[in-house]
Amino acid sequence: MPGIDIFICTADPVIEPPVMVINTILSAMAYDYPPEKLNVYLSDDGGSDLTFYAMLEASRFSKIW
Repeated sequence: MPGIDIFICTADPVIEPPVMVINTILSAMAYDYPPEKLNVYLSDDGGSDLTFYAMLEASRFSKIW
């Protein structure tokens, strides 16, 4: 299977609530695809602290999951 890169872009935590961004990222990571061939990237153009800390928590959750 080929490698897949998924890019998720966000800019404003008010218009794009971090919980929706987290759900999108976790959904992409839940694909039935070899984990070593799946890369998920997040681009936060707004540089929001709220989005950063939400992604940090999502990262911790994904390691347990």
